[in-house]
Amino acid sequence: EDGRRLQRSLGFSIIDASSCINAEYGERSPLCNVDQLKSPLAFFQGSDDFVCPPPQSKSLYDAAVKNGVPTFYVEYEGEGHGFRKAENIQRCLSNEIYFYSKMFGFALADET
Repeated sequence: EDGRRLQRSLGFSIIDASSCINAEYGERSPLCNVDQLKSPLAFFQGSDDFVCPPPQSKSLYDAAVKNGVPTFYVEYEGEGHGFRKAENIQRCLSNEIYFYSKMFGFALADET
């Protein structure tokens, strides 16, 4: 609901390509500038996130893959914007350090 409320206040959808028509939004939005993605990206996405909905993150993920950018996407079931479940917080932190190990080339003490 929060995401939909924000979209109504902006006067356009924040998760579709038509949003890029708005000049100010278009120049600042990662979704409108996906061709410029160059740096490694990790997406840790809540399945119930209405602030940054999964389709929005998946669009960026797909663009990064298309651009040959090292990327990582993990969706956490039942989580919103910011994780609350202890097991998902732990899993997210483990996935984050794993991503860093691959990007910076260091070995993890325990890869389980």
